[in-house]
Amino acid sequence: MAEVDFQKLLAELNERNSRIWTQWSKSLEQAGTSGNPQALYEQNLDMMEQLVGEMLDTERKMIEGWRSEVASMEQVPEPMRAMSERFCGAMGSLLDSRRRIWDGWLNQARKMSPQSMPELLSGKEGAEQMLRMWEDFYRQMQASQQQLFSALGVGPRKGAD
Repeated sequence: MAEVDFQKLLAELNERNSRIWTQWSKSLEQAGTSGNPQALYEQNLDMMEQLVGEMLDTERKMIEGWRSEVASMEQVPEPMRAMSERFCGAMGSLLDSRRRIWDGWLNQARKMSPQSMPELLSGKEGAEQMLRMWEDFYRQMQASQQQLFSALGVGPRKGAD
């Protein structure tokens, strides 16, 4: 079985997130000139859904990769295998819960409209406030990802380029 390259998965995740974030930021900057706030709102929700889905999918790949790695190591004692399996199961359950929370949040957000949030979506100040809010949210999500990867022991390696 081929070894899972956790560093590569993390790099791909960060690159995708950066691309989506850049697209989202550009569309937000154009909000004042678009004349169609509902379309912009829906586009932003679509991008957020893509971002969240890709991050959760990558986390799932990492959990399953960890599970496969441990299962393929013959020298790992059974108590360690069992502990690893429990850990992977717990992480998978946490991931499922996070996916349900995100699905609920996105479903609720889709029921709203720009007209229900005029102070947030109108004018340059509102757009800047929204951009800062999403930047903070994005940083928190990245910090959460890093904590998960650290817990899995897949953070940056010392001496690695």
